[in-house]
Amino acid sequence: MNIWRLQWRWGRYLVLFALSSVSLWAQKVGYVATDLIRQRFPEAQKVDQRIMQIAKEWRYQIEQQRQEIQSLEEEIQKNRLIWSATERKQKEQELAKKKQALEQEIERKFGAGGEFDQLVKKLMKPVEEKIAAAIKEAAEARGYDIIWDKSQQPLLYTNPRYDITIEVMERLGINVEDLKAEFEKLLEKAPLKKERPRSVRPRRPPTKEERLKKEMERRQIQREKDSMTEPKTPDNKRK
Repeated sequence: MNIWRLQWRWGRYLVLFALSSVSLWAQKVGYVATDLIRQRFPEAQKVDQRIMQIAKEWRYQIEQQRQEIQSLEEEIQKNRLIWSATERKQKEQELAKKKQALEQEIERKFGAGGEFDQLVKKLMKPVEEKIAAAIKEAAEARGYDIIWDKSQQPLLYTNPRYDITIEVMERLGINVEDLKAEFEKLLEKAPLKKERPRSVRPRRPPTKEERLKKEMERRQIQREKDSMTEPKTPDNKRK
């Protein structure tokens, strides 16, 4: 039984780690896989073992209650024709109380917001704070404004160039040599980000007045050119 897959109801602690309050579309976004970090983080593994040991003891106590109920049911079935109506009623009431107590115990221990959830939250809090701090450091080093946790919010597509999971692990002192080789292969195939071409506004067609003005300017320029290139004859000089 894996604690991360079975009972991690409170695990949305790192669903979205935002470093800025400005619009998402104006920000530089990266992502991380906190489930992989927890699986390899020794401190998280130790806490996991402690939590599962406590849960194992609780389940044993619950199983003991189930066996008591089963034994009482067998006793009632065996002696229902021998006992008086009063005795049978007392045993049936005792059985109903035991069943109710069992249901309440299961809900108290493993129900939503129960003792198990509270235990996980309490023991894992220091670990989660360390992971969050490492994510913040890695994000700031990369210049990211927002980090998505794809463990809690799966993304349809991700470019490995924006994955900071390995960097976070290194900051936590986790051995990632085996992951680095695989990650490098992914980077070789990952597309590079291309700059988007700037949009050019279509030019407005000139008005009638603008066309007339431009034509007059063109003619004036042409007349000046003609006067400069006209040969200078005696007649021209007299004029």
